[in-house]
Amino acid sequence: MAYATDTDLVALHGTDAIDRLGDRTGTGVRDPETVARALDDAAALIDGYIGVRVALPLAPVPAVVKNLSIDIAVYRLAVDAGLLAEDMRKRYEDAIQFLRDVARGVATIPQPKPGDAVASAEASPQSVVIDAAPRLFGRHQLRRL
Repeated sequence: MAYATDTDLVALHGTDAIDRLGDRTGTGVRDPETVARALDDAAALIDGYIGVRVALPLAPVPAVVKNLSIDIAVYRLAVDAGLLAEDMRKRYEDAIQFLRDVARGVATIPQPKPGDAVASAEASPQSVVIDAAPRLFGRHQLRRL
């Protein structure tokens, strides 16, 4: 299970950059399978490091894990495309170092508190909750004024 999506990659790096990195056919457009494979490989690498300290699969995915997944996937796409830049390499190395620190117990990945999962399930973005005080003035009260 990938920890980031194609949309996450585009949001962070832009459509042009991801199209360049994920283009394997020379059309100028990213290959969705190539990008998905890079994201899956990044998730597998992350799981390999953090699986000794954290219960897998991670649900919901912490922001730090999503960002690590993006950095690793971009690095892999850039290496495969021959477009590796220094900042991509540095972000990848920083991500791997952080994962090593998690595996050693030096760093942690924030986990949701037990009550957080229930609260987020109750207040989903699809539901609307309206809570108000009882009405003080209505048509009938205002007519008497």
